[in-house]
Amino acid sequence: MFVAGLGLVLLAGDTVRMWTASRRAGVVAAVLAGAAPSTAMFALWLYPTIPIAVLVLLAIWGLVRGTLVGRSTAFVMSGLAITGLFLVRATVIWPVAVAWLGILAFLGYRYVAARRRLFVALAVCLAVVGLFTVKNVVLFGAPTQSSWAKENYANVVLNVLTAPEKSALAARNPCFADLVRAGAFQPLEQYPACLDGAAEHGPDRAAAVLDERRWQNGRVNFNHRDRLALSERWGAFVGASLRTFPGVMLRVLAPVQVNGAHDWGSPVLLFGPSTRYVFVRGNVAELGTPGVIWVNLFALLPPIAVAGWLLGLLALLLRREWRQPAGATYLVASGLVALLSGAYLLLEFGENQRFQVEVFGAWLALGVAGVHGALFGRTRAVRGWRAGRDRADAQVR
Repeated sequence: MFVAGLGLVLLAGDTVRMWTASRRAGVVAAVLAGAAPSTAMFALWLYPTIPIAVLVLLAIWGLVRGTLVGRSTAFVMSGLAITGLFLVRATVIWPVAVAWLGILAFLGYRYVAARRRLFVALAVCLAVVGLFTVKNVVLFGAPTQSSWAKENYANVVLNVLTAPEKSALAARNPCFADLVRAGAFQPLEQYPACLDGAAEHGPDRAAAVLDERRWQNGRVNFNHRDRLALSERWGAFVGASLRTFPGVMLRVLAPVQVNGAHDWGSPVLLFGPSTRYVFVRGNVAELGTPGVIWVNLFALLPPIAVAGWLLGLLALLLRREWRQPAGATYLVASGLVALLSGAYLLLEFGENQRFQVEVFGAWLALGVAGVHGALFGRTRAVRGWRAGRDRADAQVR
């Protein structure tokens, strides 16, 4: 976890340095990433949040370095990172991973001399994405193997539906009535109408992961055959809710009650201090007065970083700097981070404080580089790319 935190700091700083051709800007990004309370607090919680943040930054760093310096190894690292994200982060669905690998192949063809090695590596990454997707469809009946995603979003929907809306949906069929009555993530026995005949609809392969309702540590196995069958019912419930009440998806942006414990909306959770997250709150409480000052001093850094990113993106589009290599990679990186951020904002309401940390390093890199680009432009970065391009051409010749 310490190495992951250090990697996050170095990747954020070096990505900004390459985008801006300014060591000072890179140092600013690295210092902010290292000083942010979330970097230390989440590294002390043994959960893959910080490693996932590193994979996001590594995917961006490899894209930028491969394009601006012409290094095939950097493109390979980016491909491995996006493949890793595909394997561990359900938000990075297979079309996102394939699109990113396609972008790497296109840029590699343009800017790299040693292309064969790069294309072989990217082909291996593509094969991993394809094989795991096919395996999940064959074994579980869906591209992702976990039942968590649909039930998790259904939990969000249940928290923003009004009582009359719940009653209207429950009246449609007995299964919906079970779902509304019991709520999400309850024992399977709470959903008798939904699981009537579930064995006929769930996967029938004789695999331990499908047969055990609970793991040896007592935790629920969300890959159990009945959980997977129930997931389809949750998906149908969400679909019916959105078709009948289209505004449900946007209600998470406004203050709502979640399990009787929160009265703020998804933006407050995503852009507020991540150190309020339940599993790191205890560590923060042990810091005493200096720690409280430290946490509060950085409380506004996430929204400031996002504001800097949006400023840089606006300047890039107005100046048409997306036609330049540095600007093009900034735009591609912005697309990936915007996709993740948007999914967390709308679909992952319950744990947005944790998900913020996964993209905070990228927000910071985009924000610092964006402010620098808006103020000073990217001429030096473009000149640096041209030198790397000339070296690649010389190797080809």
